[in-house]
Amino acid sequence: MTTQQIHQVQQAHPHVQVERWSMDEHRVGLEPIIRRVWGNCGHRPVIRMQQRYKWLYVYGFMQPETGTSH
Repeated sequence: MTTQQIHQVQQAHPHVQVERWSMDEHRVGLEPIIRRVWGNCGHRPVIRMQQRYKWLYVYGFMQPETGTSH
């Protein structure tokens, strides 16, 4: 939203406080690791691994005018 659009909204609704916020998100997670192991020639080695994924989404909000963040 541009500054001009914010002023238009403030003029249309003078009894309401209008604020501009920015938002960003990031996914942090763990992925399985490919491992190399020694095996006998001609035979595939047997490897036991957990094939699980764990991740978390991190969200951040910031108000550019004041520098307030959450």
